[in-house]
Amino acid sequence: MLELDYAPPPPDVPLKRFAVGNYLRMVSDGTLAEDAGVELINGWMVEKMPVNPPHKKCLRQFLSVLPTLDLDDLVLDTQGTVAFAESAPEPDLTLSYGPARKYDHRLPGEDDIVLVIEISDTSLDYDRSTKLAMYAAAGIPVYWVVNLIDKQIEVYTKPKGQKYAKRTDYKPGDLVPVTVAGKKRGTIAVADVLP
Repeated sequence: MLELDYAPPPPDVPLKRFAVGNYLRMVSDGTLAEDAGVELINGWMVEKMPVNPPHKKCLRQFLSVLPTLDLDDLVLDTQGTVAFAESAPEPDLTLSYGPARKYDHRLPGEDDIVLVIEISDTSLDYDRSTKLAMYAAAGIPVYWVVNLIDKQIEVYTKPKGQKYAKRTDYKPGDLVPVTVAGKKRGTIAVADVLP
């Protein structure tokens, strides 16, 4: 018997794509554990990147700054599942139209979410490509990539197809205007959220 000291590559054909409803049922009935470390992206179950200490620190700093803004009519969620037509990602932070009781029995979706924030270090290329295309296609009006590698916040607006028409970068020393749902909610100092 031939023994290989490496794993053969996967086949070139897809093995199984999942519909969002089927994926969410697998989570709710326990077939797929909530802490399985996966999310559904464009119908594919994708392994999530592990959260390292700088990522976690940045998330904590956002959680201390965001409540100081004018967000009373919005719902802030952290690392929670959202439901799109073909995806069920778990963004680091989302702001959705309130009231919060709207989400007692359903997940926020494309028409609910006004801002998605992804904190990116090891996932930077993925967040700027695959996730950006997914959020733009879902019509998410504002998408932030908190780029821990280059120490900047990239704000993407004006979704069209699988792209955003506008990108604005903010560096330490800059204030990022938080304008969502047609209203300026305040500003966030880049230095206050970067680890």
